[in-house]
Amino acid sequence: MPEPWANVSDSIYLDYINQQLKSCNHSGESYISYPVSYGEINFYLEKIERDNNNILCKENIANIKTDLRNKFIQTREVIYGIQSGTNDTFFQTKRHRYLKADNYYFSISDINSNFAYKLKFITLDKSNKNYFDGSYLSYKHKNHIFTVGRIDRWWSPSDSYSLILSNSARPSPGVEYKNYRPIEPQVNFLKFLGPINYEFFVNKLEKEREIPNTLLFGNRVTFNPLDSFKFSLLRLAQFGGQNRPRDGRTILNMLIGRDNNSSKLSISEEPGNQLAGFDFLYNPGKSRNLKIYGQMIGEDEAGYFPSKKMSLYGFSYSFDDLNPTKLSIDYIDTFNGDKNSSYNHYLYRSGLRYYEIPIGASIDADSEALKLTINKKY
Repeated sequence: MPEPWANVSDSIYLDYINQQLKSCNHSGESYISYPVSYGEINFYLEKIERDNNNILCKENIANIKTDLRNKFIQTREVIYGIQSGTNDTFFQTKRHRYLKADNYYFSISDINSNFAYKLKFITLDKSNKNYFDGSYLSYKHKNHIFTVGRIDRWWSPSDSYSLILSNSARPSPGVEYKNYRPIEPQVNFLKFLGPINYEFFVNKLEKEREIPNTLLFGNRVTFNPLDSFKFSLLRLAQFGGQNRPRDGRTILNMLIGRDNNSSKLSISEEPGNQLAGFDFLYNPGKSRNLKIYGQMIGEDEAGYFPSKKMSLYGFSYSFDDLNPTKLSIDYIDTFNGDKNSSYNHYLYRSGLRYYEIPIGASIDADSEALKLTINKKY
């Protein structure tokens, strides 16, 4: 569809691209968060092409680029659809998000010069509720993208879980600033970090919560020091809302992590609730069939480092054959050592949730899961 990025639900399409790169003796790029901009996808295709002199490889990459242009920068697209509902969101993955109720939807999207938009209208069956999830207006200036709307995000190297930001909850409205193509540091002592991607957003949560209209700040910076290794530093912070401070000093305290009463702040001065941590993805071996990944998120801060940690570990292996099979095992633990502490806060008592659905891991707080997944392409 004509959009400037591959959405969470487009991850299957990126797997297809990677399959086409087998002729380059390369299994393609592993993405650690979504959406993935067209510029980022093209950046890594160009890199693979530069490092490979195989004629068939270059032809396949040229075909992939043509297919990408047709997919992302084609003429206006209009879609009508129907989706069945499900009451079980515990096994929500980074693929398409399901709602609890049966629904009908209409979407129209287009790219025109440096502007892109998508209008998606969802009507729940047997209900008067209407949603605009997935709708946005985006503007690109040089290597910068500015977006207003409701964007589905997935911050995790795992296909099954994310401790900090997943698509189990509906996307909340907000503004976003991110890069279009990865940035390559030009300063010598920073070059070891490799290509860098960054993202910042501020969203507004619902009125029907303990503190109405709480604001949600998120930032993520991803580094690619080796072709086979990526890692990210990431953070979410709840602040503001009805009867809570939102002045410059409050925002500064939130940004530097000075956001709890151990920082000698009174309750009225505390900026809010914060989660921070890191994740990584490692592809040992040139073929990249094996992926080892993990994520660790802290609920509080101690000495400027996350404490009360939650963890996620996993690996996946893709078997080389005509119809590839992918085996994945994920282990996740959202208990941080204190009962009823994960995703919760004594001020923001509705927690890290949107309309009572977890923004982070779909299994919610104080839970543990081990998941085996086998995907077979026919």
